[in-house]
Amino acid sequence: VTNIVAEDFWTQVLNSHYVRRVSHFNTLPIRKGTIIFLGDSITEQCNWEELFDHPNMANRGIGGDVVEGIFKRLDFLKESEP
Repeated sequence: VTNIVAEDFWTQVLNSHYVRRVSHFNTLPIRKGTIIFLGDSITEQCNWEELFDHPNMANRGIGGDVVEGIFKRLDFLKESEP
């Protein structure tokens, strides 16, 4: 397997993961005042509610995400008023 093939494979995996997570997030309501976590795989893999013992949190981390990806999905914040 060449590096180019491996890079293409992982790019496709991350892109499809990103699309699935964003689609899933779009189906979940967020209450006003919710603390929202945005970020990459470190954010996605953490159980923030349990860590901070706070029920009003939403994990919106996506593995492989970058600042550009986060900017593209900030529209949902308008309604939630975090």
